[in-house]
Amino acid sequence: MSTYRFETPYPSSVTRVLLTQYPRVVVITFTNQDVVYELRCANPQPLSEVVAALDECYQFRVIDLEGNLEFGRYKIEIWDEDNSFAEFAVDSFEQVAVDCNPTT
Repeated sequence: MSTYRFETPYPSSVTRVLLTQYPRVVVITFTNQDVVYELRCANPQPLSEVVAALDECYQFRVIDLEGNLEFGRYKIEIWDEDNSFAEFAVDSFEQVAVDCNPTT
């Protein structure tokens, strides 16, 4: 049974996507209320969904696929204002605030 796990702040605006081949990691940089965050995802699959219309992304939601919060795979759902329109699976994830005091 899938279990809701985590969601990024709403609304989020994606500014950059960085993919590293080995080890395969995607880092999605986004902003919310002038704070810059990174969502780091290990071994994302399928890669085509990672970059699916991120210009319309307002939020990421994370679902635990195996019901075990310490081990297993997670589903990352990409949401617009109202609906999930793409998803991909990852081995692990981490959200990090990168810049809490941006210069204006």
